[in-house]
Amino acid sequence: MGGGSGFPTGSTFKAVTAAAALEQGIPMTYTVNAPYQDDYPQMTDCTGAVHPQTPGDENDSPDLQGKFNMKTAMAMSVNTYFVPLEAKAGLCNVVHMAQKLGLGYQATLDPEHPDQLFPLQQVQSLTLGVNSYTPLQIANVYATFAADGRYCKPLAITSVSDSTGRILSAPAPQCGQVMSPTTAKSVNTLLASVVADGGTASSIGNIGWPDAGKTGTTNSSLQVWFTGYTKQISASTVVSDTTAPLASLNGIKLGPTYFPTAFGFSMAGPVWAQAMTGAMSGQPQANLDETPFTAPDPQAASPSPSPSSSPSPAAGSTTSWAKHGRHGRGPHGRYLRRPRPTV
Repeated sequence: MGGGSGFPTGSTFKAVTAAAALEQGIPMTYTVNAPYQDDYPQMTDCTGAVHPQTPGDENDSPDLQGKFNMKTAMAMSVNTYFVPLEAKAGLCNVVHMAQKLGLGYQATLDPEHPDQLFPLQQVQSLTLGVNSYTPLQIANVYATFAADGRYCKPLAITSVSDSTGRILSAPAPQCGQVMSPTTAKSVNTLLASVVADGGTASSIGNIGWPDAGKTGTTNSSLQVWFTGYTKQISASTVVSDTTAPLASLNGIKLGPTYFPTAFGFSMAGPVWAQAMTGAMSGQPQANLDETPFTAPDPQAASPSPSPSSSPSPAAGSTTSWAKHGRHGRGPHGRYLRRPRPTV
C-alpha cells in the first residue's frame, strides 16, 4: 500500500463532508449554483488559523456546472459544490467528523517525527481527498454508514481456538456512535445515487445486492478509487503506481484493457465489483437504510459555489473489505488483488 503508506483518496472523502454537513443541520436539498471553476472560500481550521480565499477549485469537465443539490452533486462528484458545502458546514466540523471516523491521522509517517503518523491536513481542499489513507481506513468509514452511524475500530481477529477446537478469548470490538442514524441513512441515500443511473459509477453498481459507493480520481490520475458497500460488507479499491516518482495511470493497459484516461469507475470499479461479488456470495438480500429524498423546487433561490481538486492513480490495486452487521460490528477481513499493468 504505497510502500507502507496510504494514497490520496480523491472524491471518496466527499462522503465525510456530507456527513459533517448533515450533522450540522444542512439538508440534502441544499442547493448551490456551481460553476466549472471557482475560488476556495476563506475557512478557519480547528487551530483557529484562517485560510484566505484562493483560486484553484474546478470540476473534471467544463460541462459540469449549474444548480446541484447534495444528492445530484454526489452522483456527479461536483467539486465546486462540495468545497462551498465544506465552508458552510465549517472546516473544523469536517475535520472532527473525519477524526471520529478514524481518519485523524494519515497512513504516512510524519517527516519531523519518524515514529509518528502524519496528522490530517486541515486545508480547504480537504473535501477533495488530499490526505493519504489506506483502503482499509476508507472501507471502514463507509461501513459506518451501513451500520447506521456506529463506528468500530478495524479488528483483524474475530475468533481464536486452540488445537482441540476450544474457543479462546478474542479482542472485543471497540465501537461507538459517531453520527446520528438519520445522518448515516441520508449518506446512504447520497451514495446510492452514485451507482444509480446517471451517477459516476452507474456502470458498476449492479452486483446483485443493494449497494452504494463513491468514485475517486486524484490529480493527473495518479490514483483511482472506488469504495462501495452493501448492508453486510464494505470494500475499497485503489489502483496506483507504487514506484517513485508516481506515474499517471492514463494511457496504460491492465490486462487486455487499455485506459486512455483512468477514472475510479473504469479502472478501480471493476476490481471492486469482482471482489465484492465473491465476498457477498451466500449473503442474503438486504436493503441499506436510506432517508427519503424529495428534490427541491428548481425555481428556488440557491447559494453560490466554490472549487476543488482531486487525488491521483497508478499501477497496482488493493481492495480492502470490512464486514459489518446490524449493530455495527467492525471490519474483520481484507481482500487483496494486485493486477499488473503493461504499458
